[in-house]
Amino acid sequence: MVETRYSAAVIPLMDRGSKIITHRDVKKVATQARLLGVKMDEIVLHDFPQYYKVDDTNNALNPVGLYGRKLEIKTLLIIVKNNFIKNITKAVNQAGYDVADLFFSSLSSGSSRAQGSRFP
Repeated sequence: MVETRYSAAVIPLMDRGSKIITHRDVKKVATQARLLGVKMDEIVLHDFPQYYKVDDTNNALNPVGLYGRKLEIKTLLIIVKNNFIKNITKAVNQAGYDVADLFFSSLSSGSSRAQGSRFP
């Protein structure tokens, strides 16, 4: 049902010289990692960047504003089969409810605790 998988991607920033890394570059490399990390019949529920690497040497949690010629990402993907999502959504709809979004339950529980939930 739900799987976790690491994925990585690298994008060039400039052919010659260095370039300042922007939010657009970070989004582009993250999108590339998502595309490379899933099969045709899978959907990414969540992705968690583990680190970025600039020019094969500098590890960064947020590379925006750094100079570089190449940007790499390693990310953790939470993946589910497309048919599984369709079947759950259909069952909920047949029960008379709408599905706005789907979340991995362990992640949801951890997020609610981190945001100061009053439940233990």
